[in-house]
Amino acid sequence: MDSSAGDAFDILRLEPTFELDGKVLAERHRALSLMLHPDRHAGRPSAERRMALERAMQVNSAYKTLRDPIARAELLARRRGIPLGDAPAPSIEFLEATMERREALSAAVARADRARIEELARGGKVEQAEHCARLSELLSRPGPVSDGAAASLAALLGAVMSELRYLRRFVESAEAELEAGES
Repeated sequence: MDSSAGDAFDILRLEPTFELDGKVLAERHRALSLMLHPDRHAGRPSAERRMALERAMQVNSAYKTLRDPIARAELLARRRGIPLGDAPAPSIEFLEATMERREALSAAVARADRARIEELARGGKVEQAEHCARLSELLSRPGPVSDGAAASLAALLGAVMSELRYLRRFVESAEAELEAGES
């Protein structure tokens, strides 16, 4: 994105917060997309058409960023000066639970147990929601962040986001299995 346009929150003219209303986000994206649609700029000079196209691409990229809780959390951390760096590895306990979840999913798929696959997907979604709530709580702490506190907060955020990535992949796998079972 063009840095002069600001970040995703600025581009979509939204309050920088983790707790975004998905409907409001989608409506803002739709309104800006309609305003920047190429058909609306067809008779304009090529420079204006190009600028509208670039702006439309920024709007789409901003929407994609803000729809993704991990990308949204990363953006909010950057805005607050929290250095995330490389994502830490999840805890051994979390990795063991993830392996157990994956094994349960494989067993359910092998048995064509749709109810169990749905149950596992729901459980993964609940855990995703819990992780998103934790990100929201961490990112909504008031006030400036000192260097020491920023490093500590970065570690916490990184751990939650890392686990959220695993949960997302698991839920996607379970949902893919459900879709494949419908074919």
